[in-house]
Amino acid sequence: MPHIQRLIFYELQQPNNTTIHFVNTLLPKLKHSLSLTLHLFYPLAGNLTYTSETGEPEIRYIDGDSISLTVAESNADFHHLVENYPKDITEFHPLIPQLDLPSLLSLQVTIFPNSGISIGYSVAHVAADGSTLAHFMKS
Repeated sequence: MPHIQRLIFYELQQPNNTTIHFVNTLLPKLKHSLSLTLHLFYPLAGNLTYTSETGEPEIRYIDGDSISLTVAESNADFHHLVENYPKDITEFHPLIPQLDLPSLLSLQVTIFPNSGISIGYSVAHVAADGSTLAHFMKS
């Protein structure tokens, strides 16, 4: 099945919304929150394997497994991307991380200086459905 890919935008209202401010202030909080959340959703940090008997996919988590978190900066027009009108889908591709199996989840935080951030994710559909991912992101 194809990967689930989503992109969420957050406008930041702080006047000092620079990359350095984000990296020093918000990113540590975001990483800590992600770490706590992954304790509850630990299979997402696992890997996809296939059983030798049946060839069926199996999620295998080993203590210490992790996910890929990419932090990027973009000079794209944040307000253009969040406006509600048709856009070329390729404008969003750099904001969504690649997912390389056997990993099950990949995250990317993109900073738009003086505007906001986006959080993009790719997840193997075998690991989660839409409801699970919504719960994960809210957590």
